[in-house]
Amino acid sequence: MNLFQPGIMIDKTGDSTGKVGDPVSYTITVTNTSSDDTPDMVARITDAMLGIDETVTLGFEGVYVINETYIVQTGDSDPLVNTAYVSASPEGFDNVFEDRDDHKVNLFQPGIMIDKTGDSTGKVGDPVSYTITVTNTSSDDTPDMVAHITDAMLGIDQTVTLGFKGVYVINETYIVQTGDPDPLVNTAYVSASPEGFDNVFEDWDDHKVNLFQPGIEITKVGDRTIATVGETINYTITVKNTSSLDTPDLIGTVTDSLFGTIDPALVFAAGDSDKVYNVSYTVQSGDPDPLVNVVTVVVSPDGFPNVLRAEARWEVELILYQDETAWGYLPDKASTFDEVNPKLKNWGWTNGPLAMGETYVLKLYADAGGNDIISGIFVGEVTVEYTTGGVIYVTYETDASTNPLGEAYEITDAHLWVGETELPQFKERITNAPGKFPDDGWYVDSGQYFYEFEITGVTGDVYVAAHTVVSVPIK
Repeated sequence: MNLFQPGIMIDKTGDSTGKVGDPVSYTITVTNTSSDDTPDMVARITDAMLGIDETVTLGFEGVYVINETYIVQTGDSDPLVNTAYVSASPEGFDNVFEDRDDHKVNLFQPGIMIDKTGDSTGKVGDPVSYTITVTNTSSDDTPDMVAHITDAMLGIDQTVTLGFKGVYVINETYIVQTGDPDPLVNTAYVSASPEGFDNVFEDWDDHKVNLFQPGIEITKVGDRTIATVGETINYTITVKNTSSLDTPDLIGTVTDSLFGTIDPALVFAAGDSDKVYNVSYTVQSGDPDPLVNVVTVVVSPDGFPNVLRAEARWEVELILYQDETAWGYLPDKASTFDEVNPKLKNWGWTNGPLAMGETYVLKLYADAGGNDIISGIFVGEVTVEYTTGGVIYVTYETDASTNPLGEAYEITDAHLWVGETELPQFKERITNAPGKFPDDGWYVDSGQYFYEFEITGVTGDVYVAAHTVVSVPIK
């Protein structure tokens, strides 16, 4: 009897390492190891994990190869072991011959982590310091991780290789720009792959910087823009904290070019009411014209070196006054002194003849050299009321319309001629010198801005020469 020797063998090979999500490639080889006189072997090949269930017929030394891929799943055991089986019988016989082979895949666990920290507050123009830390969190059997680190705002684009538990640190500074969002949020990214593998593992971390907006304003307002020596100017200085509410306290000083230190220890919280300072100054002889003074506030946010500065100024025009001669002028009735007598050289007018029963208003002009009323200063009026009862009332009253200070001009003296002739005689000679006008008891009353005279027993037409001394601005 011929005794044949049936036999069957299975061999399973594949990748030695892998990780969740990776494809693992397997090769299953089934070989007919029977003697040459053995009938063909009918073989059933199974591998539950790979989903293989095939039946093939192999002749003497026949070989059947299966290539299959498996995607590593979350929860697969580590190592990943699975087995392929073959059971075979010679054709025409019930005998069953079996074999099995398993394969082990080491499943490593790659991991990467990025952490970004930095300053918590800042403002436009400030440097913000950041620290970016990348850590290889893979299992110890994981190949080195090749990591690509990026941060667009910080201009970071680096590639590094990290071994097991490897750490890479980047320190970078960013200058806060005008227009940056508040809060300032930016993100660092890392993408990494185990060496020799295409899989990409990613992580990211952002950091938020609270951008406060410090601001300070100051105003200075005076109660006048024109003044003269001896007058008092009252100033109101207002400091406003215009910072955002998250800004630290502003700390600094308020100083003034005229008054010196206004506030040596200003502490100003965002949202607080305005700081108001009231100061006064009396104009001195010798003060510059215009009188300009500047108030300055200088502050820094508490804990920050940045300096904020604001200024405000107030300017006062200084008007200096001096006593000047003024004469009354009545159009169509006025004659200059040199028209009355060419030997009279000083400027001025006599006015007449003025008739009884009439009232006349003379314009008072000061500093009108050459009898030029255009270059002179209108300072007021002289009213001459000539009653039918032979009484003449003369009233000087100054005006404020041309005074830069807005006040009526101050009268310091007054002289009056009323008579039948254009000007009086003094020592048998005509005179236009006010101090030589006769003093006939006409004076009635006077004040800072007026003079009053009363002349009685007058008959016929008369002439009036009205002189005064007023304080006017120096040209």
